[in-house]
Amino acid sequence: FGKGDFHQAITAFTDAFRMLEEAPVSAEDDVASRARARELAVSLVNRARAQIGAGDPLKAEQDALQASNLDPSYGRAKTVLAEAYQKQGRTKEAEALLAASPP
Repeated sequence: FGKGDFHQAITAFTDAFRMLEEAPVSAEDDVASRARARELAVSLVNRARAQIGAGDPLKAEQDALQASNLDPSYGRAKTVLAEAYQKQGRTKEAEALLAASPP
């Protein structure tokens, strides 16, 4: 990913997301459920960043939105979503999102 192989990174983060989704976690364990949501959100944000690098900000937007829905407290999802908006020329939406997000 650091070397610019964004398509390989997208594949790797997709695989990570699927593995996390399939791994068992007790629905009764609130801490484990929140940790799982954060791990899923992180993998989606990483894939979104790779998609931005690969020139696909629309897919990045979709992943960042999904990550934000999975874990609303994960601020990086909103930052990457704003970046995806910016890459699509949606500057006002990006600015509004960042202005509304806590520091």
